Parts: sequence; structure tokens; C-alpha cells
Amino acid sequence: MKYENFGSTLKELRKKRGLTQEQLAEYLGISSQAVSKWENNISYPDVSLLPVLANYFQVSTDELLGVDTAKRTETIQKLCLAADGMIAEGRYAEAVQSSGWTLCNIPSTISCCTVLPGR
Repeated sequence: MKYENFGSTLKELRKKRGLTQEQLAEYLGISSQAVSKWENNISYPDVSLLPVLANYFQVSTDELLGVDTAKRTETIQKLCLAADGMIAEGRYAEAVQSSGWTLCNIPSTISCCTVLPGR
């Protein structure tokens, strides 16, 4: 998955802290060229660095990756309500197929059960 907002988010967080790419690179023990590539979305950090970066900048990994959690939650709610409507209409196979897609393509959809009425 490509996180197109990662680079601009990282650059913004770095500048808010008044850091240069070199300073951030030194903190992480990497080259400043790597930070430059991240900020320009040429490459991405190793997944093990994401929690380190998020902790350093005091943001969630979702925020660091530019994930719009409000939009994701709204999408999950709509998909769950649609599946609930399919079940109510007896369209079980369609509901299972839709739910399967949701579970495979949207992280944290286990929360689906909490947004459905009467659940």
C-alpha cells in the first residue's frame, strides 16, 4: 500500500520541531538522503521505524502515515450498515462477500459490530 501523504506529513512534523533532515537522520541512525527520499515519497522507512517516528513526533502511526481515520470510520459504518441491510433482506451470500472485502481491505473493521444498531 502506498501512503502518498507520508512524505508531506513527515516533512511538516519535522519542520514544526525545527529539525533538519540531518538532525532527524542522526536521531534515527540513518542517512539524511533516506529522510529526503521519504519526504519526497521516493521510498518509505522500514516498518520498524514507524513507531519510533510516531513516538518521537508524538502522533499516532495512522496520523504519521496520513490515514484519515474519520473517513475510514465513516466508510466502515456505511459498509457495515449495508451488510446489515443485506442480512435483513435475506441476501446472506452478498453480505458475506461484502463483509469479506471489508475485512480484507480496511484495517480494524472488527469495530464493525459496534456501529450496527442493536449490536
